[in-house]
Amino acid sequence: MNQFKPFTANRRSSLEERQLALHQIYRQVRGRQPYDFEREILAKAEGSDKHVVM
Repeated sequence: MNQFKPFTANRRSSLEERQLALHQIYRQVRGRQPYDFEREILAKAEGSDKHVVM
C-alpha cells in the first residue's frame, strides 16, 4: 500500500525535491478514506440526506 520511498525535504532542498514531496503528500491525502463528518458534508453536497457508514 505504501508506494513511496520516504525522504526528508527541507528549506535547503531543491525546488524539484520539494515539489516531489508535495505531490506525494497530495496523492496520499486524496487516497485516504473520508472521516464520518466529511462523509456527511459530501452527502449533503451531493443532495443525499442519507448518512453512509463504512
